[in-house]
Amino acid sequence: MLYWIRQSFQTKFKRLKQAVRLTKSRAQHSALRSKSKFARTSQRFHATSKSTICSAEAVIIPSLPGVSQTRLPDPPFPHLLVCNQVPTDAEAELILDAIAQAQEEAARLTATFSQRRNAKSQSKDDHDHCSRTSRAWRLVTTHKIDQANIFIRQHQGILSAIRQLPAEILQEIFLHVAHFHLNHHDLQWRYNSTEHPSWALSQACGTWRTIALNMPSLWNRLPTIRLKRFCATTNLQVEYLCELLRRSSGTLLDLCIDATHFYPGQAAKRHHHATVDLLCQHAERWETAAIKLGVCVPGGLRSIKGRLTTLKSLTLSASRPSWFSPDSIDFFEDAPQLTSVHIATPFSRETPLPFAQLKHYTERFDDDEFQITRAMRSPVLETLTMIALNNELVFPTLTLPCLVQLHVEIPHQLYLNDADVGCFDYLTLPSIQDIRIISRIENMAPTLQRMLKNSSPCLALKRLALRFKFIEPGQLTDLLKLTPALIHLSATLPLGSDIDIHNLAGASLSEHAHRPLVPLLETCEFYNGDDITANVSTALNKLASSRCEPQPDNISTLNSNPLLSNETHRLRSLSIYFSEPVSFWLQPQHRRFEDWFLATTSFDLEILRDALVARLPDLLDYRYHEQSGIRCLIEHDEVRRILAKIDAVRVDHARDIYVSGVHYALKSIAKCQCPGTKNGALARKILDKWAPITDDPDALKHRHWARQGNRSLVYIPNDSSEKSYLRTESPIDIVLGVRDERPPMFSFESI
Repeated sequence: MLYWIRQSFQTKFKRLKQAVRLTKSRAQHSALRSKSKFARTSQRFHATSKSTICSAEAVIIPSLPGVSQTRLPDPPFPHLLVCNQVPTDAEAELILDAIAQAQEEAARLTATFSQRRNAKSQSKDDHDHCSRTSRAWRLVTTHKIDQANIFIRQHQGILSAIRQLPAEILQEIFLHVAHFHLNHHDLQWRYNSTEHPSWALSQACGTWRTIALNMPSLWNRLPTIRLKRFCATTNLQVEYLCELLRRSSGTLLDLCIDATHFYPGQAAKRHHHATVDLLCQHAERWETAAIKLGVCVPGGLRSIKGRLTTLKSLTLSASRPSWFSPDSIDFFEDAPQLTSVHIATPFSRETPLPFAQLKHYTERFDDDEFQITRAMRSPVLETLTMIALNNELVFPTLTLPCLVQLHVEIPHQLYLNDADVGCFDYLTLPSIQDIRIISRIENMAPTLQRMLKNSSPCLALKRLALRFKFIEPGQLTDLLKLTPALIHLSATLPLGSDIDIHNLAGASLSEHAHRPLVPLLETCEFYNGDDITANVSTALNKLASSRCEPQPDNISTLNSNPLLSNETHRLRSLSIYFSEPVSFWLQPQHRRFEDWFLATTSFDLEILRDALVARLPDLLDYRYHEQSGIRCLIEHDEVRRILAKIDAVRVDHARDIYVSGVHYALKSIAKCQCPGTKNGALARKILDKWAPITDDPDALKHRHWARQGNRSLVYIPNDSSEKSYLRTESPIDIVLGVRDERPPMFSFESI
């Protein structure tokens, strides 16, 4: 009996505790909600009060005594202030006179204001009264000066040269603005952009509107059209497009349709959409079309089959993975002028296209069926770009006589039945000028070499870019022997062997000089994912000194053929790129290139730099421009203590600063991490203290390698303008680099 009574009391006590806890939680939640509501109300109140005060000042100040005494002339031609008409010569003279009077009044008021402000204060007895009077006078005078300056700016705008531009010049400007906005290379950006810049141009003034409305080519590039099921949205969209189609008045159209979120109802007959039906009525005017499909193909698109007489460029993509395929897409096969096709998302079903006439083809294909081989059989194909997700990729025996550009990316490992067969073994490209191949898993140098042998002699090839996981020693030499006219090279650095670098430099391992490979080479970029050995570093310095520095003996006769003469062009750029950002490999490699070594002072500075990086990891990223690296006041104090220790280190040689890399961290703190703080000021103080040492020309005389971004090094010749800049300015100013860390050679378009 006592047990049950005890259990009953315990249960009731627990329920009471839960009720109390629930009541407290609700009370706290209610308090927080009230506090938040009060804060929002207070914020709205302050904003309303501020606008009310500004409005009151705008009404009250002009009515104060003395304000009406401003000596500003009346606007000579008020109608010119609200239009862009060009004033006549007589009107311009009167406007200039009014501007001169307003400038004199502004100068008089400014001088009076300065004299009154610098005058001696009144006696102590009437100090309060004079202060109130002085504040009122300053408020009124400031208002007068502002009104005079507004008058001057408004009337100077009437005389602006832009009003005198001929309509033809304005038309060119309008076309440049509109086409730059809509002709973006990033396909995803195009799908996300729904604005049309021509609307803003046509609403600036009456003159601009007249010019814009008389330019049909300003309205023929339609913004992205997103299909929706809602009738209200569709009606507005149709009305909007009708106006654009009317203004474009028969010119060829550039359109972009996004049907990703178009889910037609069951009652919709064959998935028709009013917007698509409207656009398909003008299918004969389509010149460029980008279409992104969803779960189905809008039924209206089927009506364009056989009517695309002016279509030249087509982009197709889907919002689903590769196994998904919408309804059959067979309405682009009969486009007589279609020469450029971009398949941005793989389709498992075949998409009939006029392959025999294609000049530019881009496709991303996977393990399912792909139709790029059909495009490669085009006798007029000029550019070919592909991302191959297929694990068994071998192209048939083909000769592409007109192909000048080949871009390939293979992100996965290839599984071929024959280990001796590569995917490009049977291709022949007699006119190729640009080859870019990325394979993050494979070494595709052997199959690339076979393709170049099939195409030999490759005298037209000017640009070769290849980034593989690795490349064997000697393979780069074998490739370059087949490309004697190469101008731009971007390649994976052969690790562990310097034979390829020596061959590029023109000196073999036996020190017997010979003619260097690719004598016309102007830019050279190497990619490295690991540490560079000492012998490769020495070879790179040899390459830099032999081909980047001026060679007085390298003089050729005019109009001679460089391939037949002994001329070797000078390298304009030599860069080394690392797979990881600043930190692990870049600084040690920089030391190795410059033949720097760690001494006692540089070792101490490096330890302190590592301590700074431990507190502020974002110091390693030169693009970091926010002040969120320090999370608490304790870290502020820790950083300050480390900076004080750096300041206490005695530095006598600039090499100790360069070897440790501490100046990069200090400049990042001063400019990016802690600007305007005590830590930032202390970092700037240390840099200024070291400036006499680093500004010494002798400290820069033997420097040749500089950081380029946060993951690359670039060679600077002795006669370079950048070298002379380093000799006259602090090398700390090259800290974070001004060049792009990712070379344009490997910038694939979005596909």
